[in-house]
Amino acid sequence: MTVEEGSFMKCRHLPLLVLLSLTMGAVMTVQVDVTTQIRPGTTNLPRTAWGDPDLQGVWNNNTVVPLERPEALGDKDFLSDEEVAQRLNKYRN
Repeated sequence: MTVEEGSFMKCRHLPLLVLLSLTMGAVMTVQVDVTTQIRPGTTNLPRTAWGDPDLQGVWNNNTVVPLERPEALGDKDFLSDEEVAQRLNKYRN
C-alpha cells in the first residue's frame, strides 16, 4: 500500500460524514416543541391531561387591575391618577 492509497482510504467516507453532520445539525436547529403550538385555522387551545386549558407560565399579581370589572365603574374607561393612588393605598394597607 502506498501513501496515496492510504490517504484515499481515510477520505472515502468523508463526503458521507459531511452530509450526515450537516443533516444532523439542521435537524437539531429546527427541532421545535410541537405539542404546545396551535395550528392555524383551529381553535383548539393547549389542554392539560384532564382537559382544562393549559395556563402554564409566569403569572404575577403586581397590578391594580381587577380580574372582574367592578359595577361601580359603569361605563368609565379610565381611572384618574388620584383614583389609581387610592386603589394602590387600599391594597397596600
